[in-house]
Amino acid sequence: PGVLIARGLAEQSGKRIRLSTKAIVGATSKGLQGQVDAMFVAGPPPDAAIIMIGANDVTALNGVHPSAARLGNAVRRLRASGAVVVVGTCPDFGVITTIPQPLRFTARTIGLYLARVQAPAVRSAGGVAVPLADLMQRDFRRAPEVMFSEDMYHPSAAGYELAASQLLPPLLDALGEGSDTQQLKAPLVS
Repeated sequence: PGVLIARGLAEQSGKRIRLSTKAIVGATSKGLQGQVDAMFVAGPPPDAAIIMIGANDVTALNGVHPSAARLGNAVRRLRASGAVVVVGTCPDFGVITTIPQPLRFTARTIGLYLARVQAPAVRSAGGVAVPLADLMQRDFRRAPEVMFSEDMYHPSAAGYELAASQLLPPLLDALGEGSDTQQLKAPLVS
């Protein structure tokens, strides 16, 4: 998603974009401060940061409120450095049919609750929360063979492309590069 977002930002803004990815596969909010530390060690503070977080906090059972608080702290720290921060909140586990019931229902309930708690934590820290569960679940339900990788659990390239397409407009708007046609109208149906 980082490459797609950086390319879209470059195309829309006409500016050169330097992408630095500090994402770690399987990371949870417990490791988020370390990722922010790595961002600051790697060079000057970023102008913008995209955070996609929540799914691993659900599977690791890290606790909804502590996970959201850690996210809020990371956003606050990035904002204090002058960065625009856009956060893709926890996705919808209900679309992952390889998770058997009733575990899928439980994971979905926890994930949607986490997304609802993440959003105000992000906003109060000065970031922009993007409700990925709401914005992506329809596409994942309609075409799971396209949106999921072969394991039918993790997103495919098309699934991550969809996530990037949902995160780019709010990033453009936050950076003052958006247009009226790109305004994100975030649904609140979780």
